[in-house]
Amino acid sequence: MSSGTPMRGGIAFPESAADGEESIIDRSSAFDGVLRTARNLRVEGQAKGEVYCDGTLYIEEGGQVDARVVSANITVAGGLTGEILCQGKLQILPTGRVSGRVATASLVIQEGAIYEGELRMSNLDEEPPSTLETPPAATLGAAPSGGRPEGLDDDRDPESDY
Repeated sequence: MSSGTPMRGGIAFPESAADGEESIIDRSSAFDGVLRTARNLRVEGQAKGEVYCDGTLYIEEGGQVDARVVSANITVAGGLTGEILCQGKLQILPTGRVSGRVATASLVIQEGAIYEGELRMSNLDEEPPSTLETPPAATLGAAPSGGRPEGLDDDRDPESDY
């Protein structure tokens, strides 16, 4: 981290974000819905639903995001839960907690941070975001055409309790 990088809430912000080039959900605010921003987004409060950020999503200590997230980069000092597509670097700071399905090109987990969930790392520029979509509930465990449901052993009775 360079000495010229401003710090707020324990998070290093790039110069553009420090100069007001960001959207903010402050500690007194809660958002539920679809949020799209071409700028950096700082979350100090609560956000639910869907978040699409062309810049860096910063979740500060005390902030919580429960959403489907698509962002260029993500830095987490608070909580992040959901389906997460990070096209660049996902960084989880010592106070950060991330859980859910994550696809990212780069992952940094600092000592003390918590990550729980499914992780896929690859060059996301080559894969469409739709690869993270959850199949409809009706298709989960459905049999492939003409066959048994996937994941069942051949000698197990499909009608029995597991």
